[in-house]
Amino acid sequence: MLLAGACTPDAERASRSDQPAENTSDPTESANDAPVYAAVGASETAGWGALNPSTEAWPQVLGDSALPRFEIVNLGIPGATVQDALARELPKLRDAEPELVTVWLNANDILRGITLEDYERGLDRLLRGIQETQPRQVLVANTPPLDALPAYRACRPNPPEEGPFCFLGESLPSPRAMRTLVERFNVVIDQVVERRDATLVDLFSGALEAQREGTDANLVSRDGLHPSTEGHHAIAESFANELERP
Repeated sequence: MLLAGACTPDAERASRSDQPAENTSDPTESANDAPVYAAVGASETAGWGALNPSTEAWPQVLGDSALPRFEIVNLGIPGATVQDALARELPKLRDAEPELVTVWLNANDILRGITLEDYERGLDRLLRGIQETQPRQVLVANTPPLDALPAYRACRPNPPEEGPFCFLGESLPSPRAMRTLVERFNVVIDQVVERRDATLVDLFSGALEAQREGTDANLVSRDGLHPSTEGHHAIAESFANELERP
């Protein structure tokens, strides 16, 4: 597995020192008439954890590898929830008039205690708003196993001696409860994706599951939360596998 774009305020502070200054330019400004790919998401979509977020964020990797003709509009906001995306990302997406849209928003909602009902309503509104722009395809990622993250394990009793410090808070659910919560959110994501005629990208049991099994420890960055450069490439590949080919 890998990360899960969960960015609490403490997580943002823990990661910010390794990140470049936020780009304040309008991401919807287009210099040509190329088809647009818009990425909706949180810190992992913005590229946190990669050595060079501007070139190694997974949406950029996806665009470079599978969408060479597309202009990439990365709308990812660190710490974003679905409600944040509705308020701050969806308006810019409408202006961009994308042909392809990716959405990865779930871990922040889970870690901040958003109810399943509120999350489902918000995700449904978000996908409905995206579909109103009439993109060719909308891909939506589910939640990886959050209990496998080093940043999560650091906040549990008897944390590993070598690992990140606990910045997610010590009141996190137990591993079993966290896994159950993630599975319930993923059921909701699957239902909304089907309802809105989008395409599911399975990060829970797909390529990122290797992190849970301990077979690829390189998918998570030093902060134990965000994907590493290798992790961003694995995520991009998972999305690329679900692209509709002309």
